[in-house]
Amino acid sequence: MRNICFPGQFLLAYIQFFEGRFAVAADIMKPLMGSPDSAIYQFWTAYFLAYANRITEAQKIIEVIEGTTALDRFFRLLKLALQGKRQELVESISPAMVDMARRDPMKTGWRVSFYAMLEDKEHTLEWIETAINHVLINFPFFNRYDPFLAKLHGEPRFKKLMKRVKYEWEHFEV
Repeated sequence: MRNICFPGQFLLAYIQFFEGRFAVAADIMKPLMGSPDSAIYQFWTAYFLAYANRITEAQKIIEVIEGTTALDRFFRLLKLALQGKRQELVESISPAMVDMARRDPMKTGWRVSFYAMLEDKEHTLEWIETAINHVLINFPFFNRYDPFLAKLHGEPRFKKLMKRVKYEWEHFEV
C-alpha cells in the first residue's frame, strides 16, 4: 500500500528546490528512497543533492542504478554529467530521448541541468530556450538560484533569454 504523504513530500521538496533551498529539498526526499516508488525518489534526491553541491552523496545514490527504463537512462545521464563525461553523455542520448525531452517540460529541465553541469554553453542555452517554450519560466531560479547556470550570466544569449523569461514570469496569468 502506498503512503499518500509521498506526493505531498515530493511537492514540498520541489518547491524548496525551485526556491534555491537544494539541501532542504534533498533532505525531504531522502526518507522516500525506501518507498515502493523508490527509483523516482532516488533520482530526485540525487538531483537535489547535486544542486546542493553534495556531489559525492549524489553519486553514491546513482552509482547502483543500472537498467533499461527511461528513468534509468536519465539516471545514467545525471551520473555522466556529474562525472564530467560530456562525450559519453552526448553518445548516450538517442534521438528518441531528445524527442521525449522536447515534449516533456520536466525532462527538458533535466537536459538544461545536465549540460549546465558539464559547462556545455551551447547545449545549455538551446535547452533553456526549449524549457522557456514549455513555459518553464521560473525567472528567479534560472537567474539567481541555479548554481550551474551562474557561468552563463554574462553571455549575451543568456541575457536575452532571461529578459524574455523575466517578462513572461512577471506577466504570467492563470
